[in-house]
Amino acid sequence: MVWLKDGGSQQDLPQDHDQCLQEAQEQISETYISFNGGSSTENVSVTNVPLFNACMEARGWRKCPECDPAEYKSLQSINRYSTE
Repeated sequence: MVWLKDGGSQQDLPQDHDQCLQEAQEQISETYISFNGGSSTENVSVTNVPLFNACMEARGWRKCPECDPAEYKSLQSINRYSTE
């Protein structure tokens, strides 16, 4: 995914991406029960994608679905960066 930000810098994307990812993490407990009566509980972290996207947009970023991530990795543009 390519994220664009007017006036952004190359250092802005990783910082904003990591902070939004951290804010969008949710802990879920899953319990499994087997046929023989045994059970297991597992805690799993999942990303709330709508919350992540809203966080990025609140920081001035917008997604560019038609942009090629490989192209933006090689550009020196100050406002277009790829998370891939």
